[in-house]
Amino acid sequence: MFRARQEIARLPGYRIPLLVAWLLVLLWASYVWAAGPDLRFFPERFEYITWDRLRLYVQIDNVGRDVMADMYLLIITPEGRFFCLVPDLSFSGLMVDRGVLKEADWADPSSLVAAARGLFIARCGVLPKTLVYKAVLRYDYNLAGGEYWLLGLLCQPNSLTPLSVSIESFHYEPKDCTVCGRIFDEAGPASSALVKIRTTPNEVLSDRDGNFCLFGVECGKRVMVSGWEFGHYCTFAEAESPTTSVVLKLDPVTPVDNEEYEWIAPDPPRPGGLTCMTCQVPAHQQWSANFHAMAADNIFVQTLYTGTDVYGNPNKGPGYKLDFPDTAGSCALCHAPAAALRAPWNSDMTRLDEMGRRGVFCDFCHKIYEVDLSNLGSVYGVNAIRLRRPFPDRWVVFGPLNDAGRLSSYHPLYHKSEFCAPCHSCDFWGVPIYTSFPEWQASPYKEMGIQCQDCHYRPTGDVINVAPMTHCRERDPDNIPSHMIMGRENISLHRESACLSIDARVQADGTLVATVGVLNAFAGHYLPTGRPIRNIILLVDAYDASGEPLEFVGDQVVPIYGGAGGGPRDYAGRPGKMFAKILVDQMGNHPAPSWRQTMILSDTRIPPLETDLSTYEFAMPTTGSSATVEARLIYRRAFKGLADEKGWDMEDVLMTIESTRVFFEKR
Repeated sequence: MFRARQEIARLPGYRIPLLVAWLLVLLWASYVWAAGPDLRFFPERFEYITWDRLRLYVQIDNVGRDVMADMYLLIITPEGRFFCLVPDLSFSGLMVDRGVLKEADWADPSSLVAAARGLFIARCGVLPKTLVYKAVLRYDYNLAGGEYWLLGLLCQPNSLTPLSVSIESFHYEPKDCTVCGRIFDEAGPASSALVKIRTTPNEVLSDRDGNFCLFGVECGKRVMVSGWEFGHYCTFAEAESPTTSVVLKLDPVTPVDNEEYEWIAPDPPRPGGLTCMTCQVPAHQQWSANFHAMAADNIFVQTLYTGTDVYGNPNKGPGYKLDFPDTAGSCALCHAPAAALRAPWNSDMTRLDEMGRRGVFCDFCHKIYEVDLSNLGSVYGVNAIRLRRPFPDRWVVFGPLNDAGRLSSYHPLYHKSEFCAPCHSCDFWGVPIYTSFPEWQASPYKEMGIQCQDCHYRPTGDVINVAPMTHCRERDPDNIPSHMIMGRENISLHRESACLSIDARVQADGTLVATVGVLNAFAGHYLPTGRPIRNIILLVDAYDASGEPLEFVGDQVVPIYGGAGGGPRDYAGRPGKMFAKILVDQMGNHPAPSWRQTMILSDTRIPPLETDLSTYEFAMPTTGSSATVEARLIYRRAFKGLADEKGWDMEDVLMTIESTRVFFEKR
């Protein structure tokens, strides 16, 4: 609040007195609503301010309660013009790289245009800076030099009553030199091709005649200009600014897939040859530790497939080969795609060749050119993937960088959730089993433009070079996707995805009643999702003032799937709840494995941005004047009974914990 007053004092009030008066009113109203969240709207890295691009961030924290709000992001230019910033959510949602500035009139509040309406802000969460509006100035507005003001407002829905106000300023002096030229493809001048100063956000689209002009380039500096058009390799030319003579020639990638292509193993280094490990060191290190690298040969997949335990003992728990000994099944379609390409329905998971055992490896994913979602769920894995493998005289790698190396091609698909759909939307016997993609598709996250990659491949912030062993250039670490596949091995997403709330009170009959809410706050799919054996357990306990447990007198308990052996991690019968999809087979067995003909017996999982409420009753303590209610949320990769039968070494993951204290009069 003090910072906002300081910024208001610096505003050119003699030019826009109405602005100053209105901001003072907003500031006073914000002070009244001090319990609201803190908003900050600011430029973080000034080196990314260019002639037409301005990277801006929104940060929301100190959220004391769940809030629905409208958000306004306003820019005041040095000449006193006033713009509302409206991101274009058709690109990639809260990570947009384009948007528009809509001029508004300070004297007419109805001219204000919201950046987001009905924005849900969870009390337990923080809006990460990686999921915010950035680089949102339109191309036809040229930044003038001088002092800029950024005003952010969180308002009550459908009103201008503020919950939080942010006022920031920055000074900008434009650079005047330009780099211009023409770009061509095999048919002639390339229109709407992407041209940029490599590894920077300074980019433009070529006009209908292939002309382009990049402004704001440092004078006298040698730069690498890159060009790209769909279906073509990235291309480059070195130039010294200013210049108007850059010529870029685009080369098309192979128009057909080479089915005789030999896969490149990710490792180890080959004598006289390269592997992914040789150049892509950070990505290889991250990939080699994630589940994609172990998709085919990990102990969980293999023991479920064979019906053994981890020691090789037969007939230990369910197994695909126990139920269908004469078939190979469809597991390889997703878990061993290189093998399944040759034999989609006849790739035995116990007899895979070398590349089949590498699971979902680098070369396979980076040869994906198209996905077929016309029969979503019933056609999955490699059967829904179209590859573009090169012939011996060429090489190509598709990926998410639009100015990658000369043997690479940018593909927008790598930024979209559809890329993940073939293996994360699978029906067995007509029953939806793996539904992470359809869950996202039906969620508000799709409408907001938040893709799977925004969370599961979000940058770590500490990688600045995708291929440090080569002459590859350093990049903004916020633009280099991680290959850690956040969510499984790296459990940070488990701890961020949900939050707990407890409403505890003493009833007239002397019973302590606690209503526990579990909010799916930051997962773009159900909690949990993926393989149906995954589950989340809510445990609720109450203690008196001395820490002794109170007697549970309610009937909401964890079902038998939470573990019924009586051990310390067996939670069946304890106050709480389980969130899981339970399958039942034709013989009534449940939870049943997904490869059998099953039905969904129950599905208690929590959809995105929804809250599950459950109530628990405890007997009041006989001594003391207070009691504590504690709730814990625990994630398990498999039902405990199945894990015990298979011998899987699985630790519980504590997602979050919450407690509240209740005071009452002594009896």
